[in-house]
Amino acid sequence: MVIFFAIIVLLSIYKCRFAGKGYFTEDYCEIDETRSINGIFILLILISHTYAKVSTEGILDDIYLPIRIFIGQFVVVPFLFFSGYGIMESIKKKETYIKTFPKRRMLPLYIRFAVISLIYIPISLIMAPEKTLKDYLLSFTGLTSIGNGGWYIFAIFMMYLFVIVAFNIFKKKHFWAACTVLALTLALTVAEMVLEFPTYYYNTMLFFPIGMFFSLYKPLFEKIVTKNNAIWIICTAGSIAGFVLIKLFILEKSVVFYPVWCFFGMTMILLISLKVKLNNKIINWAGKNIFMIFMLQGIPQITLVNITEINGMLYYFTAIVATVLLTIMAEIMQKRLTRKPRA
Repeated sequence: MVIFFAIIVLLSIYKCRFAGKGYFTEDYCEIDETRSINGIFILLILISHTYAKVSTEGILDDIYLPIRIFIGQFVVVPFLFFSGYGIMESIKKKETYIKTFPKRRMLPLYIRFAVISLIYIPISLIMAPEKTLKDYLLSFTGLTSIGNGGWYIFAIFMMYLFVIVAFNIFKKKHFWAACTVLALTLALTVAEMVLEFPTYYYNTMLFFPIGMFFSLYKPLFEKIVTKNNAIWIICTAGSIAGFVLIKLFILEKSVVFYPVWCFFGMTMILLISLKVKLNNKIINWAGKNIFMIFMLQGIPQITLVNITEINGMLYYFTAIVATVLLTIMAEIMQKRLTRKPRA
């Protein structure tokens, strides 16, 4: 699997541009750039989930395993962060955005989630007969999973609900609305911990409201870190050191530091983005289709691993290619269904 990891790294640096002495302050949080960053991480999720389905031995997998363990749940942090950031940016530009949010953002997302979840039902009935009716019903809420990655949808919809509540209370008071989303997210995190939800349900949720705050204080962040290259280098080195050292020496002793670790990692991404501009169509396409890749990856992963005993490398390649093909098909179907009829 380390071969696929290396391919992602090469795709990330291929055709990327460097700012030199300056900074990409106008570009580093624009949609194409954030989409490409998310594209890298959805590809990391794809290879991680594919690897998890088959136990293999060999030097290539031995090299990849510690990389996979190190990255862990951080792979979803950019999704949450840039989602919160993007929503706050949209609200700042258009105050009426929140009024159309349920219909234009939440409803289409849930419809796609529900439709794809229906596909998982016959697969799960065959491959996982131990699943109960309760599992199937709750899978449409994200509280359980039949392979459809529902936990992330549950987290996102709760964040969306918090945004609607917050901005209906505080209207144009963006700071207090963001504070409300943060408070509600903390309350949900505590509730899920008390109810003993799996840790992946709550250990990264805070980065949605953090992304909202970043939207509010982005100019201050830029003013500090781009004052000169020495400050940028110190901040970047500090974020990398924090990201590495906390993971290696602290997280095993206390998971309380998980958000702190993720904070260093997200700061590292933002700082590097100020100097490096991604320019690869493949990772940009992956970022554009995060939802479909995340939702559809389980179909080949589950069916292939159960249908036949195949070589690990062959399984990896087949499952990944099948996920890409399914995503392309879904993208084509979605375009046709949403195409406006000619007058």
